[in-house]
Amino acid sequence: MKKIAILAGLLLALTCTAPGWASGAENFSDTTRSYTLPLFTALANGQVGLSWSETDADGINYLYWAVSKDQGKSFSEKQLVHASRGLRNAKLMRAKVLAKKDGSLVAVFGLSPQPAESSASAHSSHAGRIHAGHSSEASAKPARGGRPSDLQIVYMVSKDLGATWTAPATVHQDKTPNIIRGFFDSIVMANDEVAVAFLKDTGNPHERDLRLITSTKGVFGEERMLEKQSCDCCNISLLVDAKGALNIYYRSNINNVRDIAKMVSTDHGKTFSKPEVILADKWEINGCPHSGPVSTVGKGTNLISWYSAGPDQPGVRLATQEGKRLTVLSQSATNPFLVATKKAPVLVWEERAAAGTGAESAIVYQLIPGQAPVKPDAFTKVGQGSNPVGISVGNELWIASEVLGNGTKKSIQLVHVAI
Repeated sequence: MKKIAILAGLLLALTCTAPGWASGAENFSDTTRSYTLPLFTALANGQVGLSWSETDADGINYLYWAVSKDQGKSFSEKQLVHASRGLRNAKLMRAKVLAKKDGSLVAVFGLSPQPAESSASAHSSHAGRIHAGHSSEASAKPARGGRPSDLQIVYMVSKDLGATWTAPATVHQDKTPNIIRGFFDSIVMANDEVAVAFLKDTGNPHERDLRLITSTKGVFGEERMLEKQSCDCCNISLLVDAKGALNIYYRSNINNVRDIAKMVSTDHGKTFSKPEVILADKWEINGCPHSGPVSTVGKGTNLISWYSAGPDQPGVRLATQEGKRLTVLSQSATNPFLVATKKAPVLVWEERAAAGTGAESAIVYQLIPGQAPVKPDAFTKVGQGSNPVGISVGNELWIASEVLGNGTKKSIQLVHVAI
């Protein structure tokens, strides 16, 4: 595969290095497009995958994928997963490319039905594969829509590391139209099957329940309702912990008290523990915060981070699975992301600039060495941007984020530090 060089520099320090920058990567070089929502995937043999969304001037959305075989020093030329005006990738329901132990990839993302589109030109499994994202659909220019009123969750499979993909198929067997199935997360469980958790319209205004679908031998089964008392538009976080258990973290809604809750399955999603609030923030609000949890495996426990505006110190929290609060960040902190590394878990977030300055937010990170409380201001800045995500690669932490590109369009920045 053709390699796209990623430029990086290393300045040694005692415990970490200054950031190395991935500047001028050709995968993000089309200045007519907006690049958003990068996400890493850990692959076999130390390889790293990167997926992201692009939107062109005609409103066509694209999901792309590239692979690094040298621990992030360079990435392959981007491969198209799917292109559609109805493709949905958002901060609260990220498209994911999952890597299974059998070597296959499974892409999971949202898709709003678009009658005018031709499936033969919208994904990469057909002959004459779309190169560099220029599909025949882009010239059709169907009328643009607003917020979707019909959202399905679909998956595609690749057996050749992302070079070709199957056609999109829904993970859910129920295809009733005009229903939102969103705010989802997906993960490969310990048995190498895929789980997808999501919120589904109940038919009542501002009400969605929490549902789960799992695959068996690669085939998705019936959806199951897990919880009715869930916040209707906050993202879900799925985590497979060190013992192989499947953990679901979500924002509950009990009489407008919107605390973060958990359920745990030790049998690959067949049964779950009763819902349990992790930390009683007692944030009461008659409306959806549009902000859910993130999670990772920590030292002897799982770590969960989320925002709360409860009466006791509003801000982004970090807590253990058992409900021990480790820190509350300043109110300028937003969009947390947790990463498991060899040394210690890392909390990455966006530190907003002061109002009126016009400056971009800072991207910062902080090591979480154990289960003792940590100082909220003991963080390291790696640059500017928004919506950061990360992955551990060897002894380095890679961080991808959105940055201002051409005019008002966004681009993607890759940064790495040794930890």
